[in-house]
Amino acid sequence: MNCPKCGFNNNTDATFCKKCGYNLNENKSKINSFNDQINILAVSLGLIVSIIFLFIGAAGFIGVPNSGIPLAAYVVLVFFVVAFFGALVTGFLGCETSKDGIINGLFLSLIILIGTAFLLAVFAFITSGITAVISSAFAPLASSSSALTASTTATTASDVTTAASSDGILQLLLYILEFIASIALVFVAGALGGSFGVFIRKGIRNL
Repeated sequence: MNCPKCGFNNNTDATFCKKCGYNLNENKSKINSFNDQINILAVSLGLIVSIIFLFIGAAGFIGVPNSGIPLAAYVVLVFFVVAFFGALVTGFLGCETSKDGIINGLFLSLIILIGTAFLLAVFAFITSGITAVISSAFAPLASSSSALTASTTATTASDVTTAASSDGILQLLLYILEFIASIALVFVAGALGGSFGVFIRKGIRNL
């Protein structure tokens, strides 16, 4: 971080200039202060490592059904590993302090989650479009068959709906809690990986 008064190059987490004593945080917003601590190149390299681990984890999906591991647990584990090792590379290559490692690791985790959400949204959009086309093509057959079975299923459907409504709400709440916990674990992995990368960097320097 260059001092705006004397031009001296200070550490990114410095509060005052080592040369002239100028307050480096003066008139600086929190967003700008956060941006000063992000190493874009290191985060980009960490993202590349994360993508490599993501492909490795995707290859492991083949053996998941036969291993007895729940699919959701495996997905969370893969994203934890992806965020951890990507952030570790980020902290090792571009961070000087543990605070910088944590911030850059969290930023990398955010990018991973946003990228995943974007890909899932694109996949859902394409899938819904294909489903709509198929549904419209078979609509006449569906309407004729539903007219024959509507009278026999009306009573059964009402009973099942009442019984399943409470279970459906509890299941939905459980899914929401699992989703929030999964996101939190990805951020934790990013923070741990970033700080551990800085720890390794300092250890190698002290050899």
